[in-house]
Amino acid sequence: MLYKSFDTFVFDYDGTLFDSQPHALNVFKKIGAVAIERGYLNELWSDDTITSVIGHNPIVTWQTLLPNTPESERAGLSSLYSQFMSDELSATQTQWYQDAESVISTLLQEGKHCVLLTNARRYYVDIAVAQHPLLLKFQNVVCAQDYDYLEKHKILPQLSLNGKVVVIGDKKDDALAAQSINAPSIWAKYGYGTLEKDGIFFDETINSIHELLVKPS
Repeated sequence: MLYKSFDTFVFDYDGTLFDSQPHALNVFKKIGAVAIERGYLNELWSDDTITSVIGHNPIVTWQTLLPNTPESERAGLSSLYSQFMSDELSATQTQWYQDAESVISTLLQEGKHCVLLTNARRYYVDIAVAQHPLLLKFQNVVCAQDYDYLEKHKILPQLSLNGKVVVIGDKKDDALAAQSINAPSIWAKYGYGTLEKDGIFFDETINSIHELLVKPS
């Protein structure tokens, strides 16, 4: 898939541009301990379970992790998660995947438009932008919370996008977002999705973000 043929690149955040797994594992385990203490959970979630929900809409995430817990209690734990994650990010910032920063810089230098579309909450995105100034050069930085946590495939058609668009992400909802505007999609296989649940819905696959620039069409 020749990148030069596209004008706008819509990127997911977690699992596509940034490796947020270390932070997610730490914070979810802290919340899991609270959930056990309150009687909502019998044992901590496994690393695989936590990884599977990274990047999902927060509402869906907590429904998945605590399906038998009242919504009000899930909301409370979700708010506590935000507090813990804010502290976590203040102590240690998220890291770009290898070559991600240089790939974005190349696209911007060539006059391409970059858009960030994430299910993360606004506080999370604001911290990311403060820590990684390159994100300020994106045409738009969009989080689901700005749209009352709508799914990405309902948000993307509402955005003003330039020219020919391609969507890059690691989860099924990124592929569905691309389909909503009849755009091609690229699966970040190195992220947190799986082939069976996510990869099969994408048009193309990259094993590293560097391949976005060098993989032939």
